Amino acid sequence: MTTDKNTTPQNTSWLYVLMYFVGTLLLVAGIIALFIYFTMYSHSAYGFQIASLIAYTAVVVWQTFFRQRYARAYSFSHPAVRSVLPKLCIIHAEFLCLAWIAVTAMLYYRTRVPQSWLENTGPKGVPPYDSLCIVFAIAICTVQVVISRRILSRSLIAWVEK
Repeated sequence: MTTDKNTTPQNTSWLYVLMYFVGTLLLVAGIIALFIYFTMYSHSAYGFQIASLIAYTAVVVWQTFFRQRYARAYSFSHPAVRSVLPKLCIIHAEFLCLAWIAVTAMLYYRTRVPQSWLENTGPKGVPPYDSLCIVFAIAICTVQVVISRRILSRSLIAWVEK
């Protein structure tokens, strides 16, 4: 496999393509299942929060472990990755608590903000309140992904140096 500093690898293994395809399929299936769950149980007390946390977990796993334009992939079977998985799970549980609180607060304050915040006056017809909630959710997710990727990269560096 030949690489250049400013380009991506010239050839990709079939196994990687297959794993990427399966991962994408699982993510899409999870989102569809989430949509079905949300439409069936949105009237329940915690339906929206649970659906949000499922989607949040899927996005975090995807952004942390799969290769992105800006970062490499991490294999679950690698010993260095397996050694830090408990730590990553604890961090994810903490961020899930934060996300739960954020979603609950969003639902609570939605009924208390001025009506102008809920009207389609924002860019592309998105209400300003919804835009603010989306930006906050992306910020929480990005912070967790950066922390997790930093832990994974340090673990791999330490494993290589052994």
